[in-house]
Amino acid sequence: MLNSFLQIISINPVAKSSAPVAGLYMFVFVAIIYAVVKLSNDNYISGLIATIGLDKKKFEAKGNSFNFSKSSLFMQLSVVLLISIGLSIISYEYQGSYNLAKIVLGVFGFYIIQIAGFVVFASIINSKESSFLHQRLSYYELLGLILFPVILISYYSPIPLVTVVLTIMLASWFLVLTRVSIYLTSLISVFHIILYLCTLEIIPILFLLKFIFN
Repeated sequence: MLNSFLQIISINPVAKSSAPVAGLYMFVFVAIIYAVVKLSNDNYISGLIATIGLDKKKFEAKGNSFNFSKSSLFMQLSVVLLISIGLSIISYEYQGSYNLAKIVLGVFGFYIIQIAGFVVFASIINSKESSFLHQRLSYYELLGLILFPVILISYYSPIPLVTVVLTIMLASWFLVLTRVSIYLTSLISVFHIILYLCTLEIIPILFLLKFIFN
């Protein structure tokens, strides 16, 4: 898998054929989601960004009143679609085809498994001050906001931007792991944080990449 990863970031540019029209429909759908969320709740996106920046105690105060709304649900869906398109760009440069349907299926499966794990983990560390699930879902939504312009430009750019896409996705993922680890330091031991990262963050992604690039 390491050799495959190195090949992805050093791949020679190939002539880019027409991208699947399904990708365009996904972008339109995600754009509509962002527009509706912005119009229905003008402070939702700005509040999301502000919430991520809060310290642990302030975040927990907000998390106690958190309800999983329709806006949250559609924002979660949008990030799944964007990650799928981002991986399809990498797949195109590595395998010569977008494999969009296969990748969407794999990412949805990965997402469902990971969310189920988050729910179980949140129930284990649950306390009156803990809002782990809220924070983790918020990071997914913020990830979508970061990826949307990058993925959109890269998908239709005549210049191969696979390295940019890969770098942004890896940097975003590393940021999430770092922030979540910091948040968990006062709730569980370092050993259990490492166990959480391996079980719910790293291993599922390795299986997803194995599924896509096999």
